[in-house]
Amino acid sequence: MKSFRCLNWASADGWRPRAGHRPNLDYDAAALDVVEDLSGYGPVRMPEISEICVARLLLEAARARWGTVIDDAGEPVGVITLRELQSPHSAQRARQLGLRWNEVPVRYLMTPLTALPVIGLGQLEGARVGDLAETLCRSGCEFLLVGDDGQIRGIVACSTLIERTGRPLAIRHQPASFAEVVHAVSHPDEH
Repeated sequence: MKSFRCLNWASADGWRPRAGHRPNLDYDAAALDVVEDLSGYGPVRMPEISEICVARLLLEAARARWGTVIDDAGEPVGVITLRELQSPHSAQRARQLGLRWNEVPVRYLMTPLTALPVIGLGQLEGARVGDLAETLCRSGCEFLLVGDDGQIRGIVACSTLIERTGRPLAIRHQPASFAEVVHAVSHPDEH
């Protein structure tokens, strides 16, 4: 089995998204083949005030597993997955906010872009899809951002890699709080 490297999470320049998608990729394909553009015409976009019911309709209509959450100025501020919209956490958040489940704005469920690792564009030159898979697995995140001179230009989604390569990824969520550590220790079969 080949060994892949984990890419450093830093900023760099020089990347432009490639047009079109090849249906089947292997881990030796160019990493740029799975980077999605965030500069304007990328994945499904929705305002951060969109309610769960609207977000679900947008994602399902586009047959997408995730979308980009944008602020009032149209700038990306987070990502939301269909799974997050349908999770028990969304019902819990609705109770906390005193809203019905389908009325919760996605801003309360999204993963902020500031919480995601950023890889530099320069690192993608010569990088392979397998390198991105290894980076996702080690980061514990379902998304990697691609930076260009201090700007976020692209995103790599775990679900896209799985779909395009047909190979599963074992993303291990890293506990971010004491409560998550306690939960992970108390429920080892979930991790």
